[in-house]
Amino acid sequence: MMHINLNAVSRSTVRLLSILGLIAGLVNGLNADDHFDRSVQTSGSVQLLSMERDYGNGVDGSSTSISATVNLDSNLSENLSWHGQYVHVENLQEDGREDAAYWLSNDYTSLLNELYLEYHAEGDSISEVSLKLGRQVAGYDFFPTYKTRHKGQAFGGVSFHGKVLGSVSLDLGHIADFSAWPSRVDGSSSLTSDFASISERLGQTGGDNGVQFIQAKWGQGESFSFSSYGYHVDGYYDTLGLKVNYLLHESEESGAYNVSVHAFQQEGTRSGPFSSQDGRVVELNLNYKKNALSMDLGWTHVGGDSTILNPFRTSFAIDATLLWYTNQFERGTDSAHLKTLYKHKQWTFYGAFIAAQHQDDREETEANAVVKYQFENDIWVAFKGGYGTRDYEASPDQHARDLRLFVGRSF
Repeated sequence: MMHINLNAVSRSTVRLLSILGLIAGLVNGLNADDHFDRSVQTSGSVQLLSMERDYGNGVDGSSTSISATVNLDSNLSENLSWHGQYVHVENLQEDGREDAAYWLSNDYTSLLNELYLEYHAEGDSISEVSLKLGRQVAGYDFFPTYKTRHKGQAFGGVSFHGKVLGSVSLDLGHIADFSAWPSRVDGSSSLTSDFASISERLGQTGGDNGVQFIQAKWGQGESFSFSSYGYHVDGYYDTLGLKVNYLLHESEESGAYNVSVHAFQQEGTRSGPFSSQDGRVVELNLNYKKNALSMDLGWTHVGGDSTILNPFRTSFAIDATLLWYTNQFERGTDSAHLKTLYKHKQWTFYGAFIAAQHQDDREETEANAVVKYQFENDIWVAFKGGYGTRDYEASPDQHARDLRLFVGRSF
């Protein structure tokens, strides 16, 4: 049973309010009254997260944490602007396995998750030009935002976005370091909120030259879309990916049916700790949409001789689960997935089920459920639950659960 320390709640609330007051004062001081509007626009949210995890065999724990997120935006000129995002997390209570970042990942954090300059312009051959320099949150096919707790993933570096030939979207850039999705620092896992290099995330000693990436997308309305991406981790490995989506049928009475293929290949460089890395992923998915209902049914195969390296997580349908209990990117694994999303007024209902079959005849499953209600005064309440099973041939079966309660307000 979880017990919340009220004194800790009070101290944390005062600290959060003090930080928000300081930021508000700085914002007022930055507002300049001249020929160009440089006023700073603010937005943000506060959130309480209480969660409990039980992996069995004593690997269990609970925690309650509160966070404040403040976003700042301002124009410096007609083509130049800046954006900042400050995230502060206070840990109110924690029991059980405290140092297991994979199990809880909620702790004290105070950082600038985003702070970048952006140049934007329009050209004749390239439109929607955007050049960002600094810490930024982005949603690429190989680097999703992945905001599962208090903060989303972010990277420090440079990125370029533009549209060429009218309909081709092009993104490229360099990632010097990145902050993962947890809100924990100095934990036993390499996944923390600190901005660290890719080599540190992979458990190596450092000294890498970052990550270079490129992504291109092209589409014809809702009927067809094509995207490809690749990223190079100097001295470690390369990853190339491809996504294709095709509209099979659409009508007002029966809804829309889309089929998609997502595949990527990962190979290690000739020298280095991952020189033997050789992995491939192929995912087939059938999507059905009608009004507020969306359903996905699909299959994923991991081929090659290696388990997939995914320090950024991925945009595969089998990836975004609460427990990661099915080891879905282990080499030789076949996974089936079923997902459902339904929205009705202020309610959101989501369900997912993944079943994985491994090379050693191990069978693993995970079921997730999410219920969210959005109040009219910008307050939301959400419950997330997950349950996983593992079936072994010669050892006892295993079970795990994950329970989370979110209460938040945006401003």
